Amino acid sequence: MKIERLVVENLTWLKRKAHQYYSDDFDADDLASETIEKILRSKDKFDSRKSFRP
Repeated sequence: MKIERLVVENLTWLKRKAHQYYSDDFDADDLASETIEKILRSKDKFDSRKSFRP
């Protein structure tokens, strides 16, 4: 499965996790965006046999 599709499928979960760390919506959305950027930058390192979620 492509990493981009996994990001889209898990977007709600990722945003919910970010809100656990930041109560401010702006900061939580910023964290989620930065995380997605990092995921996409290192997509060549992703092992599809492992779980996408930590």
